[in-house]
Amino acid sequence: MAASLPKTSLVAFDSLVFRDNVRTEATTQIPQMVASLRRNGFKANHPLVLSTQADGTMLVLCGNRRGLAITWLSQNDDAAFRVVLPNGKIPAIVHENLTVEEEALLRIDHGKDEDRVPLDSWGEFLAIRQLVRAGFDSQEKIAEKLGKFHETGKNAGKPNRSYVQPRVNLAHLPQFVQDEMERYCLDPSSSLVRWSDIAKLFKTYNEEFTQFPNGDGPAFVELWTSILTPPAESAEPQSTAKALSPADAMKRAQVVSSPIVRDILLSSTGQSAVKLTELDARVVAAVMDSQTLANMRAYLGDDEFATFVAEANAYVAAQAAEPDAEPDAEPVAEPVAEPVASV
Repeated sequence: MAASLPKTSLVAFDSLVFRDNVRTEATTQIPQMVASLRRNGFKANHPLVLSTQADGTMLVLCGNRRGLAITWLSQNDDAAFRVVLPNGKIPAIVHENLTVEEEALLRIDHGKDEDRVPLDSWGEFLAIRQLVRAGFDSQEKIAEKLGKFHETGKNAGKPNRSYVQPRVNLAHLPQFVQDEMERYCLDPSSSLVRWSDIAKLFKTYNEEFTQFPNGDGPAFVELWTSILTPPAESAEPQSTAKALSPADAMKRAQVVSSPIVRDILLSSTGQSAVKLTELDARVVAAVMDSQTLANMRAYLGDDEFATFVAEANAYVAAQAAEPDAEPDAEPVAEPVAEPVASV
């Protein structure tokens, strides 16, 4: 049956269902959207886009962030929910009898020209995967749909197929590979897999697919294991540091802020009469002074310590500003009269 023309109507909010959203938690930003709804309400000229389902519910295709934020209000702040949707109904463009492919094409509408928070790396893959599963395999068309264009060079303004290609390939790989890539996208330090690995994984997987469709073929397993194996550390790491020459030491001594570091650079390269043992003693004294100040801060508290430091600095500045003066002379004691004896 052909899809009917969309129509705008008021839909009962409790009939909405949310699934297949390509946004990650980082780009859904529900707290920010809740705050926006409280300030501005729901803009009727920006309706949700829905698709009728066989069970009578309405699947949200566009407007998941707003819909989920209103759901949060309905569960946590009924008064605010009633302000946003006084009659419990929400403006929406309703599509009937859409195919899965048509739903995917409407849902994946996250180009740069859209007035919304852009998708992050994993969200873009989820969008591409939905398009691929819906039979939308043209890298060029996917790039256009997501607003992925070359920004510089001879291909500036053209669809960035090189960005889309590895993500299309990943969509065909086993789920455990996708799960590992999700870990990398959300936290690059948590996985050794990289986008640059996808091309060779896809090639190897295709070569064994007819016999090992689950990604458990010997060549694929060997390649996957090698990708996830940390490189062995050398038993004797080679240092690439260059010896400090007197000329280099002088150049560095001229730009450092610390007088002690300056003297160490010059002394260690034989350009200063100050001995390293003396400099070491100065460093030790500075460390002890620093520890004493840290103890005073802990004892006094930050505010009282700041006042103490300010007063100490002011006192030193005042002393430095006074002109040198001779010390006061010792006061001369007045002679005491001897008592006169009575006759």
